[in-house]
Amino acid sequence: MKALRRSSVMLLVLLVSSCTDPIDQGLDSLEGEWDIDQITIDRSEVRDLGAQTLDELTYVQPDGIFAFTLSEIDYDYTLDGMDTQINESYTLTSEKVNSGFTKVREFTLELETQLFDVDFGDGTRDSFEEAEAMVLTEVIEVDSIRTTTRISLTKRE
Repeated sequence: MKALRRSSVMLLVLLVSSCTDPIDQGLDSLEGEWDIDQITIDRSEVRDLGAQTLDELTYVQPDGIFAFTLSEIDYDYTLDGMDTQINESYTLTSEKVNSGFTKVREFTLELETQLFDVDFGDGTRDSFEEAEAMVLTEVIEVDSIRTTTRISLTKRE
């Protein structure tokens, strides 16, 4: 009987310790400084039967940095001589969405003025845990022109 109780207690401790909140793990992954590997900006015209690409610009290792605390984002980068700077609070949210026959976890980074989809690491099931890479994707649509910006980042050591 004692062995059964001991096993039950150990199992309960193991279950509780392994059930950590994905948001907390995502926030832990975000915290720190990130180098910009690449920024890709796609512009397309939205039509009834799809979208037609107008242009695509790719910037490899542009000057800049992203820095996250548990509650604020601070970024600064330069593209074609134009400086982009933000220092704002943010909220990280997560939800499981259908993807074929399974559900996958998706993260969203909401700033005061922007909304990004966040893809941690290699996009596998637990890639948000201690992530060393991520892609921030922002989609803006104005007057049938869709602009998609993808920012690929690598965490500084």
